Amino acid sequence: MIKKTLILLAAFGTATSVFAQADTVITSPSGSFTIGANTFNQASGSSLNGASNFNAVGILGDFATRSSFMYRQTGDTRERAISSATASFSSTPNSWTAVIQRAVNNTGNATLEFTLTHSISNATATSPLLISTVNVRNLDTVARGVTLFHYNDWDVPASATETANTGNFDTIASNVVDASGIRTRLADQASGYFVETFAQGATRYQHGATYVPLFTNTVINNLNNTITPGTSLAAAGIFEDCVVGMQWDEITLGVGQSYSYTMMSAINATAAPVPEPATLSVLGIGAVVAFLRRKK
Repeated sequence: MIKKTLILLAAFGTATSVFAQADTVITSPSGSFTIGANTFNQASGSSLNGASNFNAVGILGDFATRSSFMYRQTGDTRERAISSATASFSSTPNSWTAVIQRAVNNTGNATLEFTLTHSISNATATSPLLISTVNVRNLDTVARGVTLFHYNDWDVPASATETANTGNFDTIASNVVDASGIRTRLADQASGYFVETFAQGATRYQHGATYVPLFTNTVINNLNNTITPGTSLAAAGIFEDCVVGMQWDEITLGVGQSYSYTMMSAINATAAPVPEPATLSVLGIGAVVAFLRRKK
C-alpha cells in the first residue's frame, strides 16, 4: 500500500466543531499561526482559500499568509481547493485538523478524503515552525490518480526605509530543488526578515504574482520552475508579497489506499545569512527533515 508516515508534532484531540469553522490560533512559545474563520468551509472550492497570519515572538508586525492546498484527481477538469462546506474540524492549543471529502468535479459521491493538519512548534526561540500535512485516501471502488499543489503567499514585513507596495527589497534569496524536495527562502533584504519553506518530495515550483488563473482553467497545470534565486520580486511584477507554488508528481491510489504530504514553513525576526543550499539548520528544519526521513 502506498503510504508515507504522517508526522505530527502534537497530537490533536476531540472535535471542537463540526461543519463550522471559527478563527483558530495554534501556538508555540516562539509564535503562533492563525487559521481564518470559514477558510475551508467552501462548497465549490473554486477559489484559493487559506488567508491567515503567522506571528513570531519579538517580530515587528506579522506575516500575513495565504497557505492553500490544491489538488486534481482523475476526471477533474481543473484544479480544486481542499475545502468543503461539510468539513469537520478539531484542534488543540498547538494543532488544528480538518477532514474533507471531495467528489470528481464536486459532483456525486465522494471519491477522496483529505485529512489536513497544521501543527506548530519552535524552530528557534523566536522562530515558529509550522508543519502542514495532507493525507489523501481513496474512497472509490476504482484506482484514482491524484496530483497535489501548494500555494504560499507571504507578506514579509518591510523595513522602515521601504515604501509600501514597492517590494523593491523583497527577493528570492535561495531556491533549492533536490531529491528531498524543494526549499525556498523569501526575504526582505533591508529588514532582514525572511520566511523559509520546505515542500518534502515536491518536484516543481513557480514564483509569480498570482495563481488564480492557473487553478481556474481547464489545463492540467504544471508549474514551470521559473524566477532565478536572488531576483528582485518587484522586477518580476511581484510587489511586497512573496508568492510561491509547489507541485508534487501524480500518484495512483488503489482502492482504500492513502498517501501523505508534508509542507514546512518557518520565519525569523532577525537578520541571518542565507544557509548553504543543502541545509536549513538556521531554522532547525534540517533536523525535522532528518527525523521524517528516519521514520519513513
